[in-house]
Amino acid sequence: MAVTGAAALPLMVIHLGWAAIIVLLRNREAEEKSFHKFFLLVWGIWLIPNLTGAIGTNLG
Repeated sequence: MAVTGAAALPLMVIHLGWAAIIVLLRNREAEEKSFHKFFLLVWGIWLIPNLTGAIGTNLG
């Protein structure tokens, strides 16, 4: 949980920078597609520590 949580934070910062600077300003279709794939990866990594924390709290 700690590893995925620590990994998710810098990935979210990269994700925000990429979204704000590259994808939105350039508005290129190929970049938007790869951005969405990266978004799903970051979201999945972020979801792991949140779900394990919620499950652990409820079980524990």
